[in-house]
Amino acid sequence: MQKFLPFFGTVLFFFVPVFGQKAESKSIRDIATPKGCVREEYPKGSYQEWLRDLDLKPDPRIFSYSGTEIKRELYNVHSVIAKPLLFENDLEQCADWGMRFWADYHRDSKNLSRLYLYNYSGKKRYYSSSGKDYLSFLKVSFDETNSWSVKKGAKTISEDKLVPGDMILQNENGGVGHLSVLMDSCSFADGKRLFLIGYSFMPAQEFHIERNPNRKDGWYDISSFVSYLKEYFPYGEPVFRRF
Repeated sequence: MQKFLPFFGTVLFFFVPVFGQKAESKSIRDIATPKGCVREEYPKGSYQEWLRDLDLKPDPRIFSYSGTEIKRELYNVHSVIAKPLLFENDLEQCADWGMRFWADYHRDSKNLSRLYLYNYSGKKRYYSSSGKDYLSFLKVSFDETNSWSVKKGAKTISEDKLVPGDMILQNENGGVGHLSVLMDSCSFADGKRLFLIGYSFMPAQEFHIERNPNRKDGWYDISSFVSYLKEYFPYGEPVFRRF
């Protein structure tokens, strides 16, 4: 997303059904899977396992960078990631959270020498050669890039290869767009896969996992989430990307 909000970008959300409850799970890993659906295994120390260990807020309320509570009717909230915003301005929107998770994973893994994000055109920008400290590197990246940058720079992934950490991008021309992040996955014996998927939005705000209103457990299959995006986010055809 860009750092401004078009009028139509808010109105559409008032038609999204609303749900919300106090989180019973302490982390993403604790969120129950549907009956018969087993969490998929990923290597120890992987980005996927790191995402699963992210803590959840006990109360699924979303706050903006200004401390204002986001209206509940805007989303169908399953849970909210317990990561406070880093900056007291309108920076951490949807694409920025995708980049922040990736960066925080490298920091927590003590592997910052391999961390890269992108410039606006999608060219890799390495932390190690930036000459900046961690927060300054993130601030510049958040300020100068958006979902277009990630779409142009990240790897194209087919639907059948998606894993947690992969992103769903919508941005047709470099302006306003949207980015969602796959946070966890599980699969049935017949191979059908489900995902926990979340995003942030405008103004800059906390990251939440969106609840599938058609399933009590909240998990999405990819086709259903793509349909949801097409209906409520008029920012272009959803495509799949990976850092």
